[in-house]
Amino acid sequence: YQRRVHGEDLVVKSIDRWHPSLHRVTTTHKWPLRLLLRSLLLLFTMGVARAVPCFGILLSLISSVTGTTTSFVFPVLCYLRIVPEVSRRRRGLCYAILVFACAGGLTGFYNAVLNLKFCHLSQNMC
Repeated sequence: YQRRVHGEDLVVKSIDRWHPSLHRVTTTHKWPLRLLLRSLLLLFTMGVARAVPCFGILLSLISSVTGTTTSFVFPVLCYLRIVPEVSRRRRGLCYAILVFACAGGLTGFYNAVLNLKFCHLSQNMC
């Protein structure tokens, strides 16, 4: 099924109106369920925001690990696994990238843990 989507459609229509199969699922008799789910999602978001006062630091903690692995570590490991015959020079370069990526990721992780500890001990709303 292919449908043209214009810029104003993305702004005006909700996600359940983009495709006819999704439109059939959300009929008018299910509005209490939709309202309940949206309210629970809002309450969950508010709870996380209230429970984690230093969300920026927590986000940097998570992204230091995931960003490093998805940007540097996994591509190099996949390249080394897919390409069987890699020259000695290129293999050394790949290992150097892995070492520097791991060092950078661990440094970011350590820094974020220290900042999170400081934020928790000072009871400061970062």
